[in-house]
Amino acid sequence: MIIQHNLLSSYTSRQLKINNSSKAKSSERLSSGYRINRASDDAASLTISEKMRSQIRGLDQAADNIQNGLSAVQTADGALHEVHAVLHRMNELFVTAANDTYSDTDREQIESEYKGLRKEINRITQDTEIFFDNTLTVGNFPDDISIYKANDGSYAGIIYQDVRYSWDQIKTSDGNHSLADTEILSESYFLNTVGGQKLEFPMSKGDVLPSISKHYDLEANAAGITIDDVAHSWSEVKDEDGNTIDFNHLKNGLYSFEHFGSIIEFAADEDDDKEDIIKKLNKGNQEIKGWESKLDGFAQTKAVYNLTRLQTSVPINDANKSLDLKINADTSGIRINNNTTVPWSSLDFAPPFYNSANQGLDFDSGQGLGADTTVTFQCPDTGIGFQFQIQAEASIDAVIKGLNNITIPVSANAPVESTIALSSNPATKVFDNAAVSFTSINYTTQRDDFNLDFSGSTSVYANSMNDFKISCSGIDYEITPASSNNLLNFFKNGSAPSIGLTFYNSSKGSIGINFTKLDNQTDAARPAQSTPSTPAEQTALNTYVDNLVAQFKDQFSASSFSIRSQGASLNIDSFGVNTMGMGNTADVPSFGVKPEPETPWHIQAGTNSDDKIDLSFGKLSANKLNLNGIDLSNNNSSGQAISIVNKAIQTISNERSKLGAYQNRLEYALQLVDNVSENTQSAESKLRDTDMSKEMVQYSKSKILNDMANSVLSNANQNSKMILQLLQ
Repeated sequence: MIIQHNLLSSYTSRQLKINNSSKAKSSERLSSGYRINRASDDAASLTISEKMRSQIRGLDQAADNIQNGLSAVQTADGALHEVHAVLHRMNELFVTAANDTYSDTDREQIESEYKGLRKEINRITQDTEIFFDNTLTVGNFPDDISIYKANDGSYAGIIYQDVRYSWDQIKTSDGNHSLADTEILSESYFLNTVGGQKLEFPMSKGDVLPSISKHYDLEANAAGITIDDVAHSWSEVKDEDGNTIDFNHLKNGLYSFEHFGSIIEFAADEDDDKEDIIKKLNKGNQEIKGWESKLDGFAQTKAVYNLTRLQTSVPINDANKSLDLKINADTSGIRINNNTTVPWSSLDFAPPFYNSANQGLDFDSGQGLGADTTVTFQCPDTGIGFQFQIQAEASIDAVIKGLNNITIPVSANAPVESTIALSSNPATKVFDNAAVSFTSINYTTQRDDFNLDFSGSTSVYANSMNDFKISCSGIDYEITPASSNNLLNFFKNGSAPSIGLTFYNSSKGSIGINFTKLDNQTDAARPAQSTPSTPAEQTALNTYVDNLVAQFKDQFSASSFSIRSQGASLNIDSFGVNTMGMGNTADVPSFGVKPEPETPWHIQAGTNSDDKIDLSFGKLSANKLNLNGIDLSNNNSSGQAISIVNKAIQTISNERSKLGAYQNRLEYALQLVDNVSENTQSAESKLRDTDMSKEMVQYSKSKILNDMANSVLSNANQNSKMILQLLQ
């Protein structure tokens, strides 16, 4: 038995400390619910757990981000739903205005409502800031450039300000490449115009002509706004009500002006002044570096149209002595039938070329064809002339096809003078006067039947009562049966002072002659009974009539007849609207405004830097939908407005379809993030959370051991007292 070192007590005390520590840890785990409360509990698991916790919190925030994105998309879709409704109403108005049952006043009221709806579209897009661009927007269809075809039908170049330029004139800045090259480069090409301008055409590798884009530069200053060296004064800038901009009384809203068909629009605030507007426009220009047009496609139209005559008639000569006159065209020029060809380079045209020349249509250089051209043709042989218009984009091949074999609608006109000189022999004289009442002698369709100063050999015959005739140039005009019968009745009755007789040829027409009776009072030899009642009276009347007929035959046969034409001319009728030949087509290009690159919204949808969902919202306004400057004053322009609003409806439909796809994607992304967060939380729980039942077993064990250690320690400490008992 020793007293200096109570080893039993020391051992028990050490175990008691271990048990107390184990019990304390179990108590901590049980009270906190966590298996790991400090790094020493499980250093490796703690590292993994904290990383998971970071991911979980990041995923929870990503879920909030996605939910915010969903809200933005739903807001945008709601706004576009209202824009759709406005456009449908616009479409109703445009269809109504296209109906010609409405008066000009009715159309003015329709246009007033359209303008109000246009303002509402702008208000919706401005209030829905997702769609609003407060710098500069460009809408409608630019028409400053066009594209023309070569003679072989290929697209040969552009038309700018009524001048044609071939592809090889549009070159890179170093001049080493042109658009005529086999391969187009990804850079800008430039054109120096005859007016001293320098145009830029941004191209991309792989572009195929005629798909081109044109760049526009804008600069604002105190005098106005200049685009590509074309100046617009501030007086051209209008507000949404059509009033000229007033810098002293600016109001919140949109202002716009037109540049070659495009509508340039910008927003102003009531606190702005002129300098603010200038800075805003120039700043916008620096940000977007102008804008670009793009080729949308081609519409087919007539290469040659409005064919009209220059004269209503021309004198007949040997060159036009035909009713079958046709226009013949080829690469050498234009002619009528086989007469003299007038070269294309000798034709008159308007408007004149940029150098003020008004003659010399040249398809190769494009001279005279930069704009829709009115061409005047005059045949030097026939005297016949006509005008026609050529579409600016037309090729000579299409023009030739349009003109070739067109029949000129003509008819001959030959005024005919006819006279008859009755025999004056008193023995045979029945009539004392006769005059040709002119007639329908048909020389208008039988040109070869007369000469320019026609006078034919003529004679008159009276072989029998039914064989009175006039012979003219070998053509017989015989008395009609009705006239023969009328003549007999005339002689029987004797009361009428004159009679008209008609001589007829089935192919040439008729001649009418009025005869005046010699004595239109009484005739002593005529029987008193013009209507005989006895055979004797009938015989007397027949004898009297036969005698007059015989006298008339003698007088008529001894008479002379003449017919001649003077001032023969060729009448030229109007050309029909569908006169042009097959292949009379030209492709007129349509340009739109090239959409600006959109800056997407990035939705952080995960815990990694590249876990992003991009949402692109197109900048929308009435101008971007090409709804500015619509004219509803007539049927034609209202019909065009219907096409415009249908395209606008399709644009909004496409945008809403895109928004619907975004919404579906975001909803799936939200479900994924929630699922990943939940699974990560579960994994982190397995690492960090305490197993309560298992820990209770450990706690109970530690508690029992602790109690036992306390009891043993107490007993061990009692051993010292046993030594004292030995000393008693």
